Amino acid sequence: MKRRFNQSFGKGVDTTRRWNLPLALGVIYLLQSVVGMQVKGAAHEIATPEYQFDFPRDYGSHPDFKIEWWYV
Repeated sequence: MKRRFNQSFGKGVDTTRRWNLPLALGVIYLLQSVVGMQVKGAAHEIATPEYQFDFPRDYGSHPDFKIEWWYV
């Protein structure tokens, strides 16, 4: 006879189903971590204090940099 969780409330809840959501969330978390580690190695330019500004070239986006460096 299979025991059920919380038998005092009648039918009870099957304990094996309680782990479906945490297991799925754990798998998703691990997959995101692996993908994140691979992307982390991507090469980006580094913003340095010696950079010489040249306008209007420096207006707009800078796809070579990881962040928009003028906010640094």
